[in-house]
Formats: sequence, C-alpha cells, structure tokens
Amino acid sequence: PGRRRGGAGNTSGEADMSNRVADQQKVAVDEDMQYAVFVSYVEIYNNYTYDLLDQPKMDIVTGRQKLASKILREDSYRNMYVHGVTEVEVKSPEEALEAFYRGQKQRSVSATILNLQS
Repeated sequence: PGRRRGGAGNTSGEADMSNRVADQQKVAVDEDMQYAVFVSYVEIYNNYTYDLLDQPKMDIVTGRQKLASKILREDSYRNMYVHGVTEVEVKSPEEALEAFYRGQKQRSVSATILNLQS
C-alpha cells in the first residue's frame, strides 16, 4: 500500500477530535512569575524522525516537497531530544490545537496488514 500525507482516518488532513475530552484541571501558578508554553510535534516513520511543524523543502531528486529528517540526540543528563526541532510558543489551548492541526497535515500514513492507519 502507498504512503500518503494527512491525518489518520480521513483525507482532509484534520484529526478526528470527536472523542476529545477537555481536561478541566487547573494548575496553580505564582502570579509574580512569567511562564511560557512551547509545543513541538514530531513523527518517527520508518526509523526517521520528522518535525511536523517544519516547512517542507524541495527534494532535488524527486522535485517534490519533503520534510527533512531530524537527528535524535542525548543531552548531558541522558535525556533524549530531537535536534533542531521547531518549538512554537502557544498562549492558549486553541493555539496549541492549531499547531497540532498544522502538524497533522504533514503526517505520513500508510496502511499495513496489521493496521489500516499506521
């Protein structure tokens, strides 16, 4: 089966959020401090790591837009991270979902014998 871009289970590239349950839990914060939230969205596909929030680049071999593979690294505390991944600052749940939807459109989806939306 062929590989295609777009969200699992549909052809529009948008995730099915019909089963989403909003988390109503609040986190206590110190009002005298400033906070920032950043999101990233990566995909591991066929042993390659892709930054789904990155802009695709022109592949000189195929002439098609393609995401560049990123490198998985380990920091001095032995934590794994994706080197050079895009980090988007979000100020609301809606902005986080917007970044998620943007990344969904870049996902690779291909049917396998065991999983139709692998």
